[in-house]
Formats: sequence, structure tokens, C-alpha cells
Amino acid sequence: MCKKMLTMWALSLTLLCLGHLVARGAAGEVDAGFLNSQNGANNAIRALAVQPDGKIVIGGDFTTVNEVGRNRIARLNADGSLDTSFMNGLAGADALVRAIAVQPDGKIVIVGNFLSVNGAARGRIARLNPDGSLDSYGNGQAGADASVAAVLAQADGKIVVAGQFAVVNGFGSVGIARLDTTGAFDESFVATTSGAVFGVAAQT
Repeated sequence: MCKKMLTMWALSLTLLCLGHLVARGAAGEVDAGFLNSQNGANNAIRALAVQPDGKIVIGGDFTTVNEVGRNRIARLNADGSLDTSFMNGLAGADALVRAIAVQPDGKIVIVGNFLSVNGAARGRIARLNPDGSLDSYGNGQAGADASVAAVLAQADGKIVVAGQFAVVNGFGSVGIARLDTTGAFDESFVATTSGAVFGVAAQT
């Protein structure tokens, strides 16, 4: 069954359907100018985030976008063409990217099933600079012990993550956790509860 994630962008909807991106206008008609004569991703797209400038960051299980190598994370221009300045020459994620959040400073948080990003160890949580290079966020931290399915960037720079994990950065935190601005575990969050008993899953 085709699962859909919708987001408002310039009075249009961007539709994810088993790895295919289609832009629809306000009246529901297909925007023929979006991704025109381009192939899109070669495998499933599981997440997207729209930047303030209209560019679209996508994540999933693909290894090429518009026939150019991009391992599970890429950025599109407003017309659906590949933004070649993003992740250019970088390794990307080694496994599925399941959710994306763009912070006010333009940095991009990705979560999923991966254990490395751009060749550096990152336990299912990582942050990228605006050009796709790896940020120091979470460096030296263990990350999550199982899949992370959702991420929310707070206005204060802290990050909330949710998924099937039971431990984050060595702290027990079942299904949901918050990280501070450096990527360290925020012990003040859910400090008086046992977290989500069965974990949290986001529809993709």
C-alpha cells in the first residue's frame, strides 16, 4: 500500500509514494515542471524536510538520485533537480534514513538505522552541515541501540528522538529521548517516567 507523507511547500503538496516524488499544485494537478525528465530516486524515499529556501532534503534507502550517486540522503532544488553542492563526494549513510529535521541554523538532523555517516561512526543519529558534511554533533557518543524512527528539532536547539531503542548514549530511555545541543543525553527529559513501553514508530 502506498504510504503518503504530505508537506506544504509554496502552496503545493510534495507526495512521497514508495520512493517517487511528485509535486502537486493547489488544485491537485501534477506539477509537470517538478522532476521533469529526471528519474528521481532508485529506491524508497522514507523522509523529507523542506528548507526555508524551498530546497527539499530527502532520506531513505536509495543509492542514486537522478542517476547521480547519493547514499540515502540527498537534496533537491525547488524544481526537483539534484542539488549537486550537497553531499558532493561524500559517502552518505550506510543504512536507511527514516526521518529528517532541519534546524533554524540550516543544519540537518537525520535518524534511522545507520551506524556510520560520511565514513564516521554515528549510532542512528547524526547532524549534517548545510553542505552535507558531518557535524561534530554526537561525536564520541554511542547513539541509539536500535532504530530511530522520528526526530523533532526544538527551538532551543535540543533534539527529541523516538523509535524502537531502549538505550541512547548509554542511558536507559525506552522509545523516546532528548539530546542537548551537543548531542549528549538530556537527563532532565522523561526523568520521572519509564518512557514509551513498546517504543515509537513513525509512519513512512
